[in-house]
Amino acid sequence: MNCPNTQRKGVTVIIISSTREGFRRCGLAHPKKSTEHADDAFSKKQLAVLAAEPMLTVQVVEDEETITTSPLLKDLTVPRLKALCTDLEITYSPADKKADLIALVEKHTAEPPAEKPPAEPPEE
Repeated sequence: MNCPNTQRKGVTVIIISSTREGFRRCGLAHPKKSTEHADDAFSKKQLAVLAAEPMLTVQVVEDEETITTSPLLKDLTVPRLKALCTDLEITYSPADKKADLIALVEKHTAEPPAEKPPAEPPEE
């Protein structure tokens, strides 16, 4: 496929969310809330159009593992990053710059650190 950051091999689910409620693309009104679609819901051309649309976030998921996400945080505009922060209920300052917003999103969406096993008591 000619869509950057997208692989279709073995895909089981396509998840799409919009920055604006009801934004229309490829014959569908896309909600802000992430919505799952079957792998065969879109043609290769439609999937490329959806993935290239800056108003949409498209995730292609295979066997419970995200294999592709479009767009990358660094590719989002400041207004889109602010909308993402709002969607994720992340508090930000209106004066925050792009790097600040990316750091906030990464901080709030990062995997929690693995718990350390309890330390063994010292031998007496």
